[in-house]
Amino acid sequence: IHAQLDIASATLNCQINTISRFERKLYIRGFTSWIYQIIQQRWPIGYLKCRHFVQQDKNITTFFTVGIHRIQIEQDTGKTILAPNQQLIDLNRAGCSLIEIVFLPDIRSAHQAASAVGTLQQLLKHIGVCVCVC
Repeated sequence: IHAQLDIASATLNCQINTISRFERKLYIRGFTSWIYQIIQQRWPIGYLKCRHFVQQDKNITTFFTVGIHRIQIEQDTGKTILAPNQQLIDLNRAGCSLIEIVFLPDIRSAHQAASAVGTLQQLLKHIGVCVCVC
């Protein structure tokens, strides 16, 4: 996954750190089987780059720029599914590595968010970094 992260960082034109470190992020939650998550929050692989996206809204095309704060590896802790009158816990992916891309607060609407995420999914699938299953 480290090589895939380097490819993703380079493709998105991010600065690539020569040093990356992992650390523990503590959780006080009942839904995870661990009390911590392994992340690269302070020493990510890639960081600080702006990326340009296109938003298509009916017949109007808009261009916008979103800053990428960091690209990092982190450990999936599982997910909580809220159902009527119950809370379900899915730990099937718990412990698996994943790539997290953290944006700067530049996205101004739900349409821009959908365009940015959709474009990133297509790009990461195209370069073979991930399958981007939602």
